[in-house]
Amino acid sequence: MQYFMIGICSKQIKRFTIVLLLLGLITGCNDKPDIDRSADLQLTAFPNPATTQIFIYAPNPNKQALTLQVFDPAGTMFVNQNALDGKAIDLRITLDDKPKGSYQAVLISGGSSVQQKFLKL
Repeated sequence: MQYFMIGICSKQIKRFTIVLLLLGLITGCNDKPDIDRSADLQLTAFPNPATTQIFIYAPNPNKQALTLQVFDPAGTMFVNQNALDGKAIDLRITLDDKPKGSYQAVLISGGSSVQQKFLKL
């Protein structure tokens, strides 16, 4: 008797699930998708790890205003470069006088940002 009751319950659950799935397919979703603008931002730092210099490249296919900031291991910003004319950022940074450790490059555009860490050995 218990097995029979469990069978009925699982059949009802399956039917309910199928009805919900069909309703979802029929009605669809009317919400507009959120566009993640940070997906448009790209930041590359190479070679990683670096010893004497690092190259940082950020393409700008949407011709937007970009700001590149680079922070040393202590968290001090030592590079702050803007690309207001819609050009890409292509930068070579000499690391000879910088301490070893983990650095962080941050690319900002509007309300979006993307980060890239690199090491200096």
